[in-house]
Order: sequence, then structure tokens, then C-alpha cells
Amino acid sequence: ACSSEVMMLRVSRRYDARTDSILFANNEAYTRENYRKAGMSYVIEDLLHFCRCMYALSLDNVH
Repeated sequence: ACSSEVMMLRVSRRYDARTDSILFANNEAYTRENYRKAGMSYVIEDLLHFCRCMYALSLDNVH
């Protein structure tokens, strides 16, 4: 029922503010360009915005 919300939170925990990208399991940074090449340019700006907002909260694993 809420799997997409959980996925968004997990993705935001892997956000790298230094490169404005998302690090996946292989520690490869997925950037805007990677998402565009994958045909997902319609989602990346909102996803990165969410990640930046979560990063700004400075939450740790306890929160």
C-alpha cells in the first residue's frame, strides 16, 4: 500500500549532496543525465528535490 513512499525514503537516504545524485547499491552515482538516458527525465527533478529537502533536515538513522 505504501511501498512507493518507503522507496522514496530509501532513495533519499542514498542522496549525495556533493554531486546532487543518488548512490545505488554499487555506489555508482546516478545523475540527471543517467535518468535522462534511461528515459526517466520526467521524474528526476522531483526526485532530486525531495532528496535535497530530506537532506536539509539532517536526519540520522534513528529518525
